[in-house]
Amino acid sequence: MDFIRRAFISIKAKKGKSLVLFILLLVIFSLVFTGFAIQESTKQSAESARKELGANVTLKMNQQKVMEKAQSGEQINDADLSIPNTDIDKMKNLPQVADYTISSDGSAIKGDLKPMPAKKQENGQGGMAQVAGNDENGKKVETPSFTVKAVNQTATLPSFQDKTDKIISGKQLTKEDKGNQALIEKQLAEKNNLKVGDKFKLTNDKNKKIEFTVKGIYQSNQKLEPQLESFEMMLPGNKIYASFEGAKNFVWSKGIEKAEFDLKDPQEVNSFIDDAKKLTKVDDEDLFQFDAQNSAYEKMIGPIERVAAFSNIIVTITLIAGGLILALIVLLSIRERKFEMGVLLSLGENKAKLMGQFLVEVVIIAALAFSLSCALANPVGQVISNQMLSSEVSKESSSDDEPSEQQNMALALGGEQEKVVDADPIDKINVSITADTMGRVGGLGFILIFLATTIPCLFIIRLQPKMLFTQKD
Repeated sequence: MDFIRRAFISIKAKKGKSLVLFILLLVIFSLVFTGFAIQESTKQSAESARKELGANVTLKMNQQKVMEKAQSGEQINDADLSIPNTDIDKMKNLPQVADYTISSDGSAIKGDLKPMPAKKQENGQGGMAQVAGNDENGKKVETPSFTVKAVNQTATLPSFQDKTDKIISGKQLTKEDKGNQALIEKQLAEKNNLKVGDKFKLTNDKNKKIEFTVKGIYQSNQKLEPQLESFEMMLPGNKIYASFEGAKNFVWSKGIEKAEFDLKDPQEVNSFIDDAKKLTKVDDEDLFQFDAQNSAYEKMIGPIERVAAFSNIIVTITLIAGGLILALIVLLSIRERKFEMGVLLSLGENKAKLMGQFLVEVVIIAALAFSLSCALANPVGQVISNQMLSSEVSKESSSDDEPSEQQNMALALGGEQEKVVDADPIDKINVSITADTMGRVGGLGFILIFLATTIPCLFIIRLQPKMLFTQKD
């Protein structure tokens, strides 16, 4: 073990070069520590963001894509605008699913049921005319007076979860309901003298009347835009929630337009989407899309992910550039010690031990630099990450948070208000050095030091002692 003793003597004798090597390794370790810590914090932030947004995935119609295809003249079949029941049955049985809700939007015309009247327009005219035009047979077609929401259960709908709609009498619609059940708004119930258990009939656009039983009465707190108050079917009081089987005759798409899946664990969102895509083909043509509050999720973790990506680049550049500089320093150091090497080899020293001496010298200095970088990594990394994240959050905040075109389109057609999470970008990051991070940095550091030391040694140590003496200058 004499080569280890010589390594300590050499470090002590060459204090200037040892200090330069120490500073280089300290910078390398500190930057790599910071990069890895930021990446680890990004993972934790992504998990927290997903938990905050909830374990909900929606398969819904991409209304913007549907409109684009319609405007281009491309033919869209009715079957392309709904999700097959067989696909729903497969997806709801996936192990990640805790519950599911299916829904579709439709309408009904004025029949036996009296709608809440629309407000008069500013020019003094009444609400929207009740005749929309003629059908293919020349018969007059009435403008719908009611919005019909076909669902398999109502308690999981966003409007009931956020208390926009609230049951004041009776019960919610459930998947166990038998027959044609419905929930009607309080104003509509009072206008038509209906109470829980009463029956009423809805009329579809084919003048076919379907009888429903009032299972519950709800009160709506929905705020309507003034320009929509002149349309009867847009009024909250004229919205009817009905069991899917009975309401399918009123649905525009004649099928399931949206499926919402509540998962057991928010961390299973991505795995569920991957598995679900294998069970359905409705998203192949982009007419349907899976959504897990993607826009809110991207808004929350977008800045920190960009910081993590940049830190990954810093780590890569640091390892490559640091390794090359370290190799150059070692090479220059070895070239200056050819005479020493020649003497030791002449005395019968093993070449492997001689290389071991140079490696031990660098490892000892690296151990000191590693220890100090462990102490400095938290405060240094925190300052660097906060500065980088602050810049990215400022860029994110400068963009306007406008309602999406699909949301506006859905509301204009009398659809359900999408559940929108008020998500702010993550503007704080907690940089902490874990044992796993220390192990990764230590492992990478040792590999870097081993390569940067042994490769230059191979170019010199292969020479015979005589050649080393002649090249000592």
